[in-house]
Amino acid sequence: MQTMQQKSKIVPGQVDNSVAEHQTTTGRVLSKERVLDYEFPDLVDRIQKEMGLSVDNAHALFKDMLAFLYICGTHQSKRDPFYPPLNIDEAWHVFLLFTREYDAFCRYHFGAFIHHSPVTPTNRARHKDTPKNLVFPIAREIFGELSDNWKIEAADCPQSCCPSYDDPHG
Repeated sequence: MQTMQQKSKIVPGQVDNSVAEHQTTTGRVLSKERVLDYEFPDLVDRIQKEMGLSVDNAHALFKDMLAFLYICGTHQSKRDPFYPPLNIDEAWHVFLLFTREYDAFCRYHFGAFIHHSPVTPTNRARHKDTPKNLVFPIAREIFGELSDNWKIEAADCPQSCCPSYDDPHG
């Protein structure tokens, strides 16, 4: 099994005030830098091959996907579901194939599993009035200038971030 690779280790209860921080949905303080420092070369390789990208573009998309997951993990209780941009959603689908690593990543960083909800008649009706662009202003506020991966129309699948024992359809 692939293990989680990180440049810096998070120590429970320890806070690094030198980086931008947000509180997760479980109350943990988390820096965006710690999430963006996560490395998973096999996932980047798979994104590159499945999406037909250059190595640099695959790595940039991987980092944008981490940024999207950071927003999901730190803004859940404050909003409706977020719709990821199309390319970020595709990369997220690839990450979800690595179930153990994805589960470990979510629980380690956010204290909860970030569910990806496919569009169904039930959740489409529940979120029919939710704008698909809610994530973009938050992303710009947290990360500043966004790459072209963020400038593509949002995918038609909302995510919900909740502990795995809760309703995954938000």
